[in-house]
Amino acid sequence: MIKLNIGGGKGHPPMNDWIIVDIRDTADIKVDLTKEYLPFKDNEVDIIFCSHMLEHIYRHDLKRILDEFYRVLKPKLGICRIVVPDIKKACRAYILDRISFFKKSSIASYNKNAPIGGLFADWLYSFRSDKLGNGHVHCFDFEYIKCWLKKAGFINIIKSKYKKSSIKELRLNGFDLHKHDSLFLEAFK
Repeated sequence: MIKLNIGGGKGHPPMNDWIIVDIRDTADIKVDLTKEYLPFKDNEVDIIFCSHMLEHIYRHDLKRILDEFYRVLKPKLGICRIVVPDIKKACRAYILDRISFFKKSSIASYNKNAPIGGLFADWLYSFRSDKLGNGHVHCFDFEYIKCWLKKAGFINIIKSKYKKSSIKELRLNGFDLHKHDSLFLEAFK
């Protein structure tokens, strides 16, 4: 089986039989998917796990990356599990003035003493100082990312939950992170 953890070079421990694909030097395969293709044949990959990476991708590069996921994934049997910050959760917290949502967040570093508008803005557009790409430049809710996945060719896209993957292995520690403010979904060819 070929199992890819795309964007897993930071914060994801190495897992047996998983290939980490990232722009970082810690990756098993170092590749910038905004400029390069995955080094796999069409329909060759069994599982793609992509957690908290797509929000770092500018809109004009997103289709190319999702097309690449679709290209390498096996038809019918392959699965793509995607985890991204859930803008619907953040908007709801902002509108309801639930400052605790942002103070509990683990996806952005910011001034915890800022008013809720500042916390919300920092949650949406995080800053990166490590020269490895962008902070958060894109936001998703389920319908929006589903639209992008359909454009790439995925036909069966389901909303999931934290550690509730249809693949038992993906329910283990080290995969789903950021339960508090993430959207979890799975897509099939």
